[in-house]
Amino acid sequence: MVYVYIGLTFMLLLQLELGYTATCGSLEFEQDTVTEGGVATLTYKPYNIHAARYWYSETTNLTLLYDSGKSNNDIKYAEAAQGRTFTLSIKRVVLADTGNYIVRCDERGTYSDRATLNVIGESQTDCGSLTVKANTLAEGEIARLEFTIHPGRQIKWEKKINSTFQQLFNGGDYYMPKYGEKTTVHNLLIYNSDYSHSGEYRVNCDPAVSNTVYLNIVPTPPTVPEFSGNESIPECKECILAELNVPVNVECFVRGGTEPVVLNMFKDGNIISNVNKSITGSKNGVNIYHARHIFIPSKMDFDVVFTCTVKNPALRVELVMSAPLYIRADPETVKIKVKQTTENEPSEIQCITKKGRPPRKSSILIDNNEEVKTEKTSEIKTDHTYSVTTTVVKNFTRFDNQKKVMCCSVILNRICSNTSNVNVLFPPKIVRVTEMMKSNEDNGETELKLRCSVEASNPRSSIEWKGVKKVTRTLTIKEYTNHSDTHGWTYFADWVFNLTKDDNGRSMRCEVKNPQFPNLELVQSYRPNITYAPIITVSVSGQENGVAYLGDDVFLTCHVDSNPPSTLSWYNQTALIKELYGAKNFDLPLVNISFDHSQTYTCTARNSIGSTKSKNVTLIVKDASEKPVTKPTTGQQSASSSVAVAVIGCVIALVVAVIAVIAFLYRRKKRQNTSLERKGTYQMKIEDRKPSVHLVGNEPVYNNVATSSNGNAVEEQPEYAFVVPKNERENANACPESDNDAENESPENEKGDNLVYAELDLNQDSNNAVKRPLLIRDEPTEYVSIDFHKTGTVTMNEDGGEI
Repeated sequence: MVYVYIGLTFMLLLQLELGYTATCGSLEFEQDTVTEGGVATLTYKPYNIHAARYWYSETTNLTLLYDSGKSNNDIKYAEAAQGRTFTLSIKRVVLADTGNYIVRCDERGTYSDRATLNVIGESQTDCGSLTVKANTLAEGEIARLEFTIHPGRQIKWEKKINSTFQQLFNGGDYYMPKYGEKTTVHNLLIYNSDYSHSGEYRVNCDPAVSNTVYLNIVPTPPTVPEFSGNESIPECKECILAELNVPVNVECFVRGGTEPVVLNMFKDGNIISNVNKSITGSKNGVNIYHARHIFIPSKMDFDVVFTCTVKNPALRVELVMSAPLYIRADPETVKIKVKQTTENEPSEIQCITKKGRPPRKSSILIDNNEEVKTEKTSEIKTDHTYSVTTTVVKNFTRFDNQKKVMCCSVILNRICSNTSNVNVLFPPKIVRVTEMMKSNEDNGETELKLRCSVEASNPRSSIEWKGVKKVTRTLTIKEYTNHSDTHGWTYFADWVFNLTKDDNGRSMRCEVKNPQFPNLELVQSYRPNITYAPIITVSVSGQENGVAYLGDDVFLTCHVDSNPPSTLSWYNQTALIKELYGAKNFDLPLVNISFDHSQTYTCTARNSIGSTKSKNVTLIVKDASEKPVTKPTTGQQSASSSVAVAVIGCVIALVVAVIAVIAFLYRRKKRQNTSLERKGTYQMKIEDRKPSVHLVGNEPVYNNVATSSNGNAVEEQPEYAFVVPKNERENANACPESDNDAENESPENEKGDNLVYAELDLNQDSNNAVKRPLLIRDEPTEYVSIDFHKTGTVTMNEDGGEI
């Protein structure tokens, strides 16, 4: 709010208002005493020759005689210029022209010196001559009037009071020395002169009177009014500070001044009639004039202005001083607003006050420490109060989380908001997986308790387990704890997992999730170490039904599954043959066997958990002459040929099924630990009429050649690509004829070379190893279907899956 201080202007003009201050220039009469009817000439020497000239008379009131800037019709006054000097002639003076004269040189009220004129009447010369030693005196100076007359005449001193001359009596303020009858000079002394002594004096020598003289006692002006108790606040300088509905003492005063001093008080330009006025003295004898008013501000008084004026004879115009009333009010509401923030990102805290005045910035305190770098915005309301927002912007860390924040406003009283907390969001940095308990059986069945614990975060984090979809698990405990340093939440949860040996080395991952940090990637992996005793399977190749022949090569393979790794040993019925540590497959090759190899063989495996012994493998060695030979018969070949011709039309329809069943049987064979299972990677090659399964590399190859069932022995026949069940053979032979004659006559299908049928013995030993067919039995024929046109290579890995 902007206030206009009228009094400041009058302070600057104070010297111009004082009666004895000359700022325009000097002024004097060529003759101080002029006889009635004569001409009096005023001489004016201005400081600024270009300034305006307004000639005034102060005989009774301030009367404009001549304005140099206008046309003047009064011929009594005439102005003339003589270089840098100006004169004003006053023609045909009369007794009423006696008094003071002055010149004003601007609109602000700047004046020259005063000059005093005495006019003597023509008849007064018979009564003697009256003079004054100094026409103009300051208050307190001695005034001396001197009258000369013939000796022996009685005289009376007179002064004009209220337009008539009245006799002055000796005593009081006046002193008239007594002289003898022969005295010709009489004096009138005024020792302690003041403004009341100013005026016209004469001597009455009855019946005649003397000439009159004008005595000008310059009055002492009072000081510019001042308001008591004014205070300075940033919003209002030199204000009368007040509170709503609380009485305030509005007081102004002036010092000194010649009586009368008239001090008045106004409220918004209207005079206050019930002002309490008083006068007090000071140590130096100067009077102090007071004006007091008790005022109770209401909401309607926010723009009130008090004004004090003083009038005094020494002042041409009254002095004025104004002071605005500034009503202060504590805010009705003080609220703290703390925005949620993320760690190390700028955050804003606001303190909002409403219905307060003036618009003061609030103090924001964090853990009782005041923030220095704050900003303020304010908005004035229709009721002259303010809404003020004080803001501070800071970066917080996780250690600032939940710090106490409040703000306080101080106008009249200290008013503080409620306490709030800084809510700093921060993610966890560490996740741990701890093995709390582990119960491991010899067969690998394991009960495992894992604890996943998460470092402090805000808000709380959660966890998820990955890689355990098919694992039986139970949540046993979970617990959130408020961290003392950051007030964030730590979290741990215990899970019990029921595992088997197949879960050994499984990748189990504890992943952390947090709703405020969706891109958080915090994972801890754990791989269980499940120990179990060895599990053994044994396979034999190069013999049939436990019978081998002199000079043959027989391979005994021991496969073990264990953790930790086992020591494998091959024994015969008398002693240890061979031992190996850490392998999964341990071969015992019997090359170019002799009758000495007719023994019982066993494989053992042992580790820190336990040991296992395989079933006995008994090998009987016979003379090579006893080895049976099997040759295919004409009837069987004819039957095979006719079957192949009958099936040739179905090759295209069955090719997809053949490939799928081949893959299925290989996996099935592998799961059953067939005798073809060997360390490394196998390949199945289907070449034209020569299908086979063999190890990659330079391992022995077993041709898979089907024969007819003529009772003769067959060559090595360890594996077949495809078996057609008996109940499906008739359907296979009865493939419907195609409507396309050209397709049926295709050379590809004339001989039916795509299918071969053979008898198979698929009975299994107790150790799940498939028996190899050693003899052709009189049993229904099973069929092998091989598509020779789809030749190529299928590579399988160790566990039976395709690479």
